[in-house]
Amino acid sequence: MKENPLFSLLIANYNNGQYLQECLESIYSQTYTRWEIIIVDDFSTDTSREIYKTFDKDNRIKVYYNKINYGCGYTKRQCVKKASGELCAFLDPDDTIERTALERLVKEHVRLPSYSIIYTSHYICDVNLNIIRKGATAGAIPKGFSQINWDEGKITAFASFKRKLYNKTEGINKTFMRAVDQDLYYKLEETGPTYYLNEFLYYYRIHEGGISTTNNSTKAYYAHLIVKLDTYLRRKKKKIKKNYPYNIRYKSLMRSFGNYHLDQSHQHNTSNNKAKAIKHLLISLRFIPYNRQLLYRIKLLIDICKKR
Repeated sequence: MKENPLFSLLIANYNNGQYLQECLESIYSQTYTRWEIIIVDDFSTDTSREIYKTFDKDNRIKVYYNKINYGCGYTKRQCVKKASGELCAFLDPDDTIERTALERLVKEHVRLPSYSIIYTSHYICDVNLNIIRKGATAGAIPKGFSQINWDEGKITAFASFKRKLYNKTEGINKTFMRAVDQDLYYKLEETGPTYYLNEFLYYYRIHEGGISTTNNSTKAYYAHLIVKLDTYLRRKKKKIKKNYPYNIRYKSLMRSFGNYHLDQSHQHNTSNNKAKAIKHLLISLRFIPYNRQLLYRIKLLIDICKKR
């Protein structure tokens, strides 16, 4: 890899115009200057177009528009398709990066040419980008293991990747609306090892409109289960090779689906939505073997049915 590769910052934007200016300014302040910005707008209806116009004269910024609102998977897939850089990283339009982020990531990619993903830690911030705390989920994944079955450390923002290795995968699933980053990480780690740079280089903003935070967290969790199932089936179909990341256990995955529906049943039962409580409990039974858990859920079902 060249010492100074082109770095493509990929921004999939939908109605985040109020935060976009700060996002772009954080790229302009980078100590590493050989970058381009690829924005794919997913049919925004807010002030986003006005923000784009202020950067019209800079040919390092390329803006593309979806004709309709396709969703996150399709839009992020288009971002990579339009990129020219050897290195890429997604930057959400409501987040920002530390001024040395690109410089540090480029240095590690040059040092580790066979590695697919190099990622960092992040700060959790409020709506005004004031730091609330350090993100606690990022960490190194041991050789041979996978994001899918290792709980002590995860690939999180800021995750940069080599585009030539991305091109060896099926690419981001364009039908996914949530957990799109997880789909990307699972596919990329099948093309090469990952490396954790223990630096806090990304500012992750928490606000009501986030697709995986606040009121949307439950939907995001279920979407992640769907991505795990898709990954399980893909990895099962492939022949396991040396250093290939491990797959998730089928029983463990099914248990997660069952627990999700059990939790939903409890929530709807608490809010006196009897029909939905029964529906989710019945679905949960499909994922549980004949043991004490099954008997517990049958008893719970009877109790809900008796409830007036």
